[in-house]
Amino acid sequence: MKQSKWNRMTALALTAALAVGSLAGCSGSGSSSSTGAASASGAAASSSGSSAEKVTIKLALWDKDKTTYIQPLLNAYTKKHPNVSFNAVDLGASDYNTALSTQLAGGSSDFDVVSVKDIPSYCSMAKAGQLEDLTDTIQKNNLKDDDFGGVLSQMKYTDGKTYAIPFRNDFWVIFYNKKIFSSKGVQPSNDLTFDQYNEMAKKLTSGSGSSKVYGDYFHTWRSTVQMFGILDGKNTILNGLEGKDYTFLKPYYEAVLKQQEDGTCMDYATAKSSSIHYSDIFENGQAAMINIGAWFIPTLINDAKNGKADAVKDNWGIMKYPHPAGVKAGTTIGTLTSMAVPTSAPNKAVAEDFVAFAAGADGAQVLAENGSFPAYQNDTVTATLKKMSGFPADDKTSADALNVEKAYLEFPVTTNASELESRLNDSHDAIMTKSVSVDQGLAQMKSDAEALKS
Repeated sequence: MKQSKWNRMTALALTAALAVGSLAGCSGSGSSSSTGAASASGAAASSSGSSAEKVTIKLALWDKDKTTYIQPLLNAYTKKHPNVSFNAVDLGASDYNTALSTQLAGGSSDFDVVSVKDIPSYCSMAKAGQLEDLTDTIQKNNLKDDDFGGVLSQMKYTDGKTYAIPFRNDFWVIFYNKKIFSSKGVQPSNDLTFDQYNEMAKKLTSGSGSSKVYGDYFHTWRSTVQMFGILDGKNTILNGLEGKDYTFLKPYYEAVLKQQEDGTCMDYATAKSSSIHYSDIFENGQAAMINIGAWFIPTLINDAKNGKADAVKDNWGIMKYPHPAGVKAGTTIGTLTSMAVPTSAPNKAVAEDFVAFAAGADGAQVLAENGSFPAYQNDTVTATLKKMSGFPADDKTSADALNVEKAYLEFPVTTNASELESRLNDSHDAIMTKSVSVDQGLAQMKSDAEALKS
């Protein structure tokens, strides 16, 4: 990745913080809504966005109501192409990849565009031949790797073709509750080692029962624990595929499990069994800190405006992600969100045109106007981000937290990404529920990864 340019754009463009989004979701049991000009679905595959023929694009995504840019993005495309409308289907965030995989597996899905939540799911769909090759679409629309900070080229699958185009690129930060910090006399910092972060969480923990305030919150995703371990650049989550082990994760698992025992963070089993959304934990004031991607920024701003986050309204900020000792502050994780066109899409031409629109300059501008961090960057996008309303830009800690030193992709592209992801998740679940010891879980990760090599 051409990191230098991306870093520069991040530092400049995000004086006012951005965020990330979420997408995708499949039909079936999910909720859906239509937007734009009314039209008949199932138009011919040869339909184009510039045609007068009415076309409805069925889009799979997640968290539609929480993702502030989705509706404006669809409206922007419909404004340019009045003959095109959208049926956005929200399958929910918690089980999106499974739902999408089920829909696409039979080859009869009628989705025209699918949001791609992460690299493992992208690799899985590409490997299964479920996605259209968008290499020509990228070239035709003059989408250049430099404009994407180098991440566009990282989306090439092992066959050299690109099956999804990133339209968002989010980095991870720590969201913090200023009111709780002030009450405990704790000062935020943009240069915390992971150990210092743990100590900070202890100081911020208080109460019990319904008045319990956790010092921090680790969502049930594997990433919220494991990603701290890759920030020194010595290891990746693909270690097991490369003849290495996962012992580098041991200190982080041990620290988080200790937090559970001490009541500093919500225990994993409770968080998972209740299917609680990370936004609720922070917005309700149940946790003083939460480590999550910048995609939460626009959601939080919007929720605060709508009275859904009164506990943190005008009292939240962000800090740079905690890092291992010896690693520069500002080193963090980058998460790409992409769009793709299924091979079964009824309206492929329009779908590909929309994906290029969403990922290009026009879509990036819409995302920036709605407080999200687009993968495509230019000076106009950067200027828009600086003006984002609702971000605590007058808070130096929060403003400086937008300056990224270096970002590592959460999961590199690899043939067995989805399978490895699934097995790593299983071991993560076993460790966090204490079904196995940390050592046993890490050994299982290595064993499972090695099995995928054969």
